[in-house]
Amino acid sequence: MLIYYINILSTMSAKHFLFSTTFAKMFLDMKRLLNFRPIFYGFMIFLFGFVVTRKLFVAEIWAVLSVGTLLLCGGVFVIVKKKIRPIAFLFVMMILGGGFYFLTNSIAQTKTYEGKVAITGRVTDDITENKYSCYVVLDNVTIGGEKAGNISLNISKSGDDKIEAGKILSFESELENVKLFTLGQFNSSYYRKNVNYTASVKYENIVVTDGYTKFDENVRQAVKERLSSNLSEENAGICYAVLFGDKSAVDGQVKEYYTNSGLIHLLTVSGLHISFLIALFYSFLKLCRVNRYVNFSLTIIAIIFYSFLCGFTPSVLRAGIMGIVYVFAKTFGRRYDTLNSVGIAGFLIVLSRPFYAFDNGFLMSIACVVGIAFLHKVLSKFLAKIFPYKASSIISISLSAQIAIIPFLSIFSNSINPLSFVVNFFAIPLFSIIYPFLFVVSFLSTILPFMATLLVAVGWGITAITFMAQIFSASALSLSLSKAQIPATVFIYFICLFLSQFFMADAYKKFLFISLSLVLVTLVNVIGFSLSINKSSVVYLNSYNTECIVVTNKDNESLVISNNNILNSYFRNNNMSKFDYYVSLNEIKQENISTLKHYNFKNYYCTSGEKVLDGIEIVPKNTKINAGKFQIQYTYNDDKMMGISVSFDDYTIFVATKENLSYNTFYEEYISSHNPNLIILTGKNYNIARNRLSVAQGSNNVTTYNFCQNGNMRFDFNGDKCFMRGLD
Repeated sequence: MLIYYINILSTMSAKHFLFSTTFAKMFLDMKRLLNFRPIFYGFMIFLFGFVVTRKLFVAEIWAVLSVGTLLLCGGVFVIVKKKIRPIAFLFVMMILGGGFYFLTNSIAQTKTYEGKVAITGRVTDDITENKYSCYVVLDNVTIGGEKAGNISLNISKSGDDKIEAGKILSFESELENVKLFTLGQFNSSYYRKNVNYTASVKYENIVVTDGYTKFDENVRQAVKERLSSNLSEENAGICYAVLFGDKSAVDGQVKEYYTNSGLIHLLTVSGLHISFLIALFYSFLKLCRVNRYVNFSLTIIAIIFYSFLCGFTPSVLRAGIMGIVYVFAKTFGRRYDTLNSVGIAGFLIVLSRPFYAFDNGFLMSIACVVGIAFLHKVLSKFLAKIFPYKASSIISISLSAQIAIIPFLSIFSNSINPLSFVVNFFAIPLFSIIYPFLFVVSFLSTILPFMATLLVAVGWGITAITFMAQIFSASALSLSLSKAQIPATVFIYFICLFLSQFFMADAYKKFLFISLSLVLVTLVNVIGFSLSINKSSVVYLNSYNTECIVVTNKDNESLVISNNNILNSYFRNNNMSKFDYYVSLNEIKQENISTLKHYNFKNYYCTSGEKVLDGIEIVPKNTKINAGKFQIQYTYNDDKMMGISVSFDDYTIFVATKENLSYNTFYEEYISSHNPNLIILTGKNYNIARNRLSVAQGSNNVTTYNFCQNGNMRFDFNGDKCFMRGLD
């Protein structure tokens, strides 16, 4: 592509850049340039309006600048061209998307329960367990006799206790509402499973009674048993993921191989799998000379049934709906249009399950289809000069999909493998043979058990694909990505559009439009960067009764106090490469270090324990020490640690420990004498910080400010004022 643009540049003169009247006219007459698909473009701008409304709601500068730029371009088009209909259509769709966000967000709230409540629910087949704990999802839940949404339950157990799908569990526990967003990240796993609450309980406090398993659970369990009995544990987990998209049984190292090599899409049921399914059923029935209307009906039933077994995940829904549209067009002699088809699927999914608009699996699924629709032909035509036709087609499909999902890869793994199209070139043809065979044998063997022995051949093929993934997953082959911002993402898709056959212009005009897009995205990024000024901040991360505090100074040094399971979300969502200092509320052991090492801390601080690793510093009681430009002190009352004081940029925060909050007199005297700017109470005693700026877990704080958003509040110090910005 670089050579392609160099050739274009070499044919241009300064006159073209200074007097581009043709470019101006073409820009203002979009009807001649764009092969318009109202359903597709209507859906995309509706989706943009839905997503960006939330970004505007939490004041993300990139969203503000992107919307402003789009409105400016639309306004210029209307003023100069005096044609309002196309822009009005897109503007209305964006407004509808934004309004739909507010409507669905307002009705997505769940009831809050105080204290322990009586809970009854059925165990689904979504079970993850180890020796001492078990995580299950309960459906058909009643809370205090009232029907409620699903619950994600953490069960503490001994090694002999067993939790089985279909059992009815009755117990008492406190419930915590699941939020749609935590630290700006969509909780897609909970949303997909309709989980509204989380709870914890000990196994001995549960009453277990017999229940029932559902039809889809029985089918999945039967298939899993056949796979486990005839394949190695590793290959059985991979095959189960290939069939149902459930990667929980895939070994972590193997999953990393597939992710790093660019083959992870094989383990996620989507368009590739549905297309094979359609080819299998439709072609077989056609070969049997079945009436085309019967063929159509049976194929549609097969698609819906398979989607049902896969749990109607967003990628399966998208592929299934598009598959139904394709079969309809083929049966009734209509022209199948990929873009309008993805628009129909997108509208149906978002209108029925609105917050799938934030689900990365759904967005990646849409992006792959759009990328292939936009780039496949142009890349295939270019590659046909180098490779045979079939080879160029396979490579172009892989490249098109990879380019389209670059923004998502930057969020997931911060890297992309430039040779992924090579491994896909070899793996997909082999997979196209394995998958239909695996599908047929796995399901038929639940009825005819003797057929399960044929799965051995599938194991050979899966082993070969895994070997390819391992070879191509080497980190040395990967290119690092920075987290994609909205303008950069939009720019990537505009390039895809301008290069596609849907943008009907010659190479010169395509180049001009791409250049204009590059200028606009550069301006937006420059403005956004100039508005992003480092300032002191304190981020309070509360996750299910555990707290963690991230402090950042004006020099962009970061200090972490304690640790919990959403620290990694904060780390990833803010595109951070490291934290600088870690301050522990307890002693630091070797196992603690192993969970923290990927944050690349410079130093670790604690008051007791062994120096198990270089970089750990044992801090004396009531002694101030410097950690970079932070000053920290462990505050003790006799032998009891009362909290940690951190001073930075003329500010001081005090973090009170949970265990000793009953010592009100000590805290009142300490706070009065030291006068910290912010008090963080890692517990539920609030009287010690009355009339002072504080943050605490709970809902009955009597202090000046109370924020109980479970890690969704950020405190930004700016001068003598403290501004609060909600992240949820």
